[in-house]
Amino acid sequence: MTYAKVENGQVTRIGLPKTGTLSDGRTVSCYDKLPEDTLLQEGWLPYIDNPPEYDPETQYLEVVDPTITENEVVANYIVQQREIVTPEPTLEQKIADIQIALAELYGMGV
Repeated sequence: MTYAKVENGQVTRIGLPKTGTLSDGRTVSCYDKLPEDTLLQEGWLPYIDNPPEYDPETQYLEVVDPTITENEVVANYIVQQREIVTPEPTLEQKIADIQIALAELYGMGV
């Protein structure tokens, strides 16, 4: 399970460190293995990351502020539409298009 550290109503870290300092000043190795009740006392809450479905070709996810409750932190996302960018044709492409148009206009074929 992933945890988020909440301090003063703000998420300050996502994911438990391997070594950390408890609120009483003791440094603990294997901090990420502490019992859940200790983590809760230290301000860590379960972090729920459940991104919505989206089409990565036409959309992307924007991360917004998480929702913090007494029991958990929930990641929030907004699905945004990607801008479709049409590349500007190169000079060579423009010349080729003009040549084709002229050939068609005068019935010459290319």
